[in-house]
Amino acid sequence: PGAQVVPLTEMMGTFLNLVGSVRTLSRAVALIALTVSALGVLNTLLATVVERANELALLRALGASRRQVFGLLATESLFLTTIGSGLGLAIVAGLGWALEEAVRRFVPFAPRESILMLTPQTAVESLLMGLAIGLLASLYPAWRASRAQPAQALRED
Repeated sequence: PGAQVVPLTEMMGTFLNLVGSVRTLSRAVALIALTVSALGVLNTLLATVVERANELALLRALGASRRQVFGLLATESLFLTTIGSGLGLAIVAGLGWALEEAVRRFVPFAPRESILMLTPQTAVESLLMGLAIGLLASLYPAWRASRAQPAQALRED
């Protein structure tokens, strides 16, 4: 009396649904993190363009083409995202084990072996994804910077 019999297939189905939900949630969190990082790069570069408007106009007045100014901002974005991605990979490589240990304290049936596998291929893919996001986020600010009017360099604030 009071016992409930559940077939193993039903328990496995419930468990697999739970695992699928966790995967979906982790992908959603990753997508949000990527979106926030892209917006951060976009915001930083837009602020740079606004602050350096006179400098960019002076570059244009001295003969820099729109393409050169665009390339300057795109290169700056790639530099920033390379540093950010590299630091992120270094943090994961250095502190990933500590995060796993913290999770194991709260999850009773967590596997004992390491879940974090930062392979060279994963590191390269992560770095390339960071560079792609940085390049995409730099398109509008670089375009805006390339539209700087040379006459703007002559006016005083």
